[in-house]
Amino acid sequence: MTQIGFGLGGLGPPIFGAYFTFKNDGPKAFQDYLRRIWDWRYLKPFWWAFALFLLPALSAAAGLADWLLGGQGIQLNFQIFHSHLPLVFSVPMTLAFLILFGPLPEEMGWRGYALDRLQWKMGPWGASLLLGFFWGLWHLPLFYLKGSYQSTLGVGTIGFWLFMGEVVSVAPLMTWIYNRTDRSILSAILFHFACNFTGTVSLHADRLEIFQILFCVLWILGVAVAGKDWSLGWAKARKISAG
Repeated sequence: MTQIGFGLGGLGPPIFGAYFTFKNDGPKAFQDYLRRIWDWRYLKPFWWAFALFLLPALSAAAGLADWLLGGQGIQLNFQIFHSHLPLVFSVPMTLAFLILFGPLPEEMGWRGYALDRLQWKMGPWGASLLLGFFWGLWHLPLFYLKGSYQSTLGVGTIGFWLFMGEVVSVAPLMTWIYNRTDRSILSAILFHFACNFTGTVSLHADRLEIFQILFCVLWILGVAVAGKDWSLGWAKARKISAG
């Protein structure tokens, strides 16, 4: 029942993103929307690496900081790959599950549709924080869904607030990568997958989660201070929508 509920809940963002893109922006924008989901050719190798390894690198840095300050650091857990099937089958099946149930459907709505509209009105910072806030609230039912990861944290606990804080803190990172890859929804899917994979194979104590949030915030502040381009080509996006 947990997996059924999880799957049904995940249908909201893709239906929302696809339907309103077609309804509000027209066939041309919808074709562009679909292309940005699957066409890997528009994502250069450098940004593939960034999308897949930025969050794991920040998590590793947080683990190192925790260890240097007397904590346990990151404790790895590869139990998700253990099944009655050989690893040659269980590993790709698990990775496919981590993409299909979360990153792919969610990003069809969050970054695929909502982010552009919010950025037109609020700019990348405001859009990222507001979307991150609602993204966190969207996960709230999972805290009441028995068997989910969120249900093990509980509502109102330190783990609960750290989860919400981490969702908000990674939202600007996703916006930056999305904008720098010509609004590639695939880049957001890959980054979201990296977040889920990192959180699944590592056991984080509360203090380490705090370090990870801090490193996410420091990274995006560093990007902003360095003057790195946040642009997403709003004019191009608006032209497609108007077409």
